[in-house]
Amino acid sequence: MSAATIEETHRDLQQTWGLNFGHIRTLIYKLDTWHTQADLVDAIGLSHRGVGQVLRQLEPWLEKDDQRLRLSPQHLDSFRTAFKPQNPSTDPYDTAAHQHPALDPLTQILAARPTPDHHLDHVAATPATLIKRALYIETTYDLTDAHILCLGDHDLTSLALANILPAVPIAVVDVDDRLLAFIDETARKNTWNITTYFADFRLELPQSLATCFDLVFTDPPYSPDGVKLFLQRGIAALKDHPFARLLLAYGFGEQHPGLGYKVQTTLHELRLTSEA
Repeated sequence: MSAATIEETHRDLQQTWGLNFGHIRTLIYKLDTWHTQADLVDAIGLSHRGVGQVLRQLEPWLEKDDQRLRLSPQHLDSFRTAFKPQNPSTDPYDTAAHQHPALDPLTQILAARPTPDHHLDHVAATPATLIKRALYIETTYDLTDAHILCLGDHDLTSLALANILPAVPIAVVDVDDRLLAFIDETARKNTWNITTYFADFRLELPQSLATCFDLVFTDPPYSPDGVKLFLQRGIAALKDHPFARLLLAYGFGEQHPGLGYKVQTTLHELRLTSEA
């Protein structure tokens, strides 16, 4: 392929992605080494569908090794010239997470976590994402005498929080007995202050957890009904205090704003406001 054709692809991608074109530059720079499509989704922050669309446009210049891909070495210089990143990442949590001493031990712990149950809509987060969550909570809130609840925790955010915030009591409530047993065992080994509870959120939140927590974190199933159910249980768990907080991990594909709108409508129905 000629450099001119690469330039045409650059112009086409730039027109298609507009303000999000910086993600495409970063994706292409990642392709100087072997990656799976899932690796690229984790690293770039685009949806699986979005990454797939870009890879299909780059297919004439890609080499494949089973599930891994990379740009052919003979075309790297042309792509680096055409797609040179202009805006480096300014996410301070990303840099701090990848340099944090808890990252390696947490990565080892997560390697042994229970396999995802797709009937429960489990999609695992990366270790760096969990550290970023914990650092955000640590630096955003005064946690003196605070109690935190992880409402559903297949990602194991509780373990990252306990590692970085060992003085803060953390509760985990989930329907997956395998997960709760794994958290219990890991907490005992590390003397972390985590207490686990079993509950099916379709029925109720355990009464012992009602109005007990200063901060509730949840990463629910991403359907509007799933988000609504988890938020309802999270509201029930919060203390009656004007500065209690409910943290929702939610995202939608960059090409599907309608899905985001449906979930945001659910937030309004529950009379929740977005602080950040």
